[in-house]
Amino acid sequence: MAEPGMAPAYTRGMLTRLAPSAFGRRAGVTLIELMIVVAILAITAGFAWPKFIETRQQLAVESAAQRLTRDLGLARTEAIKRNRPVSLRRIGMDSYRIDSVPPREFAPGVRFAGGAPTVVTFVPFGPLTTGPASFQVSYGNYSKRVEINAAGFARTAN
Repeated sequence: MAEPGMAPAYTRGMLTRLAPSAFGRRAGVTLIELMIVVAILAITAGFAWPKFIETRQQLAVESAAQRLTRDLGLARTEAIKRNRPVSLRRIGMDSYRIDSVPPREFAPGVRFAGGAPTVVTFVPFGPLTTGPASFQVSYGNYSKRVEINAAGFARTAN
């Protein structure tokens, strides 16, 4: 027969004794333990959140600058292909349009900064009509410059 606090078990037909039964103790976590875990998670998130925001802003600026660079290349290619001038027009602080292409908008918060030209026009053989130009794209503390050289080729800088 099992002693109080001991659970009976049968092994190979014999009665054996086990450690005190787990059925007599409570299972789960206490409210205090749960509050400690939540507090640790909140402190960790508090340290990580500012870095997450900075990284998000930096990636948004990078993406916008790369897209603008590709679209400037598209405008140059279209000018050569169609054998006529093609322009990229800034139509706000956060959007632009290439002739015969729907308007493009930056991600929320990303804007043109500084003295970005309102229009750049590529002539049928590739270069800009105005010579070299540059656009500055920014969001928060981050900015990226897109430069167009005299031959009409665009690249990101800084």
